[in-house]
Amino acid sequence: MRKRCDFLRKFCFVLVLFLCVNLGHAKLEIIVKSTPDWGEISIDDIQYLSQEVADRFEDHLRPENEINDNVNLYRTITTGFSFVTLDTSDPNVSYKILIQSRADFDYKTMDFAKFAHRFGHEFTHILYSHRAKDAWFYQKDKSNLWFEEVIAETGGLYALRSMADAWVNNSRFGRGISEPTGYWEFSFIFDHYASSLIKKFTYEGSGKEWLRNNEDNLRRQTNQSIIYQLSILLLPIFEEHPEAWNAIVKMPTTNSKMSEYMQVWYEAVDVQDREYVEAIAEVMGITVTSPVVAPVELTVVKIDADVNDDGYVDLYDVMIVRSGMQNSVSYDTDINNDGVTDEVDLLIVKAKAMEAIAAAAPRKRKVKLTTWGEVKSR
Repeated sequence: MRKRCDFLRKFCFVLVLFLCVNLGHAKLEIIVKSTPDWGEISIDDIQYLSQEVADRFEDHLRPENEINDNVNLYRTITTGFSFVTLDTSDPNVSYKILIQSRADFDYKTMDFAKFAHRFGHEFTHILYSHRAKDAWFYQKDKSNLWFEEVIAETGGLYALRSMADAWVNNSRFGRGISEPTGYWEFSFIFDHYASSLIKKFTYEGSGKEWLRNNEDNLRRQTNQSIIYQLSILLLPIFEEHPEAWNAIVKMPTTNSKMSEYMQVWYEAVDVQDREYVEAIAEVMGITVTSPVVAPVELTVVKIDADVNDDGYVDLYDVMIVRSGMQNSVSYDTDINNDGVTDEVDLLIVKAKAMEAIAAAAPRKRKVKLTTWGEVKSR
């Protein structure tokens, strides 16, 4: 009986901490605008479809990387392309995505794949800019815009492929109609459209050759067809390791060439994401290395980040400190002993927890580079 009570007390404590940590956490909301019209697809259907695409990414993001901004979604017939930008007209919304179509074109249910591809591309732009959107949108030197487009196009292809998996006999729309072949499963439609793009733009050489032949030209002018080629080479990394989308959040804004850019990115991401940046660099024939820090003689001050004194520095300690920033807790959460529990204490505990994770993790990189053909044959 005592053991059961102890378990219930511990469970309730963890539950309360979880609620405190997530209190006020706003989930991404996509707000579909009705003008101009979307054709025969209802606003509710567009809302459902866009959220389904966004979830394919969000389901793999850690809490600190989730997008908690609202996004206004428009159909645009005034430009020849889709795009995302800051939404300065609405104080409650951070971004707007505009999905392009011809003036005489109405979206139909069979065009879900085209929509998912375009929306996935633009959503990826938000994914890697929502932490520093001002730096990204207002960056004067656009020399590496091409690489941002490569990652976004990888996101578009990933959206199609992951929707194909998610919608196997699991769509509120039932089956699509295609003339003259009759009925197609939506899952097949997504996969078929992705496969047609991959077949059209597959690059036969290595990523190293591709970079050598195209980087200088792309730094001067973006070429979408060329960009597709590298996106297809990178796609298997995200197909097999969708948690790699966490690394995208910390893509740098440096305009150095890729040989330096990838090293900066590698050093910027969290420890558990470095293997994905390393894999992306490897596709392009670039080697990244862990930074070597010269030893400095300092007075060593032992920091006790084991807040709950259970012998480990882990998520529980992080949750307790985060809760202590806003609520009274029974633990000493002033880690640096400066008289207040604040963001500095939280960062210290997070860093110590990351060190523990890194120390316990295997040294060998888990990402195995494969080709699209190998992924497709599985």
